[in-house]
Amino acid sequence: TGQAWLHEIKFESYRTMAYIEGNSERMLHSTGLDWTPKFQALADRLETLGVKSAIIDGEVVATNAEGRSSFTSLKNALSAGKSADLQYYVFDLLHLDGEDLRKLPLTERKARLATLLKGKDFDGRINFSERFFEADRGFLNRICDMEMEGLICKRADEIVHSGTIDVP
Repeated sequence: TGQAWLHEIKFESYRTMAYIEGNSERMLHSTGLDWTPKFQALADRLETLGVKSAIIDGEVVATNAEGRSSFTSLKNALSAGKSADLQYYVFDLLHLDGEDLRKLPLTERKARLATLLKGKDFDGRINFSERFFEADRGFLNRICDMEMEGLICKRADEIVHSGTIDVP
């Protein structure tokens, strides 16, 4: 708890990094596998961001009949080769137009990501993963009532400590 922390909803999803370079968008699974063909509809939507280059971190999500993220629905959509209805919830911006943003606090990176997405129409397929600064018992109960997978707590001033950005 406290202002040193921010909280994000954890979806039942595949963690995916989006790499944008010129007219090329790639979606890489957290294992490093190139899943662009599986997430082609999302990659195509990222083209409308109008950036020269970017690295965006997020989660690819499918929803069930109740509108909740569902890992089963995600696996079924991918098995059927249907990516058009998938959603990409983005939560971090690590690189933008030649600038390495990892040295900035997480709150600043998220603010830049929100600005980048603002006013763009992604037809509900690319979404900013909201952050919350209060995680009292009432907030946690609401997350449970919504039957979400969980909550991720992060340091608001977190910087990324790895050396270089390797674009696979």
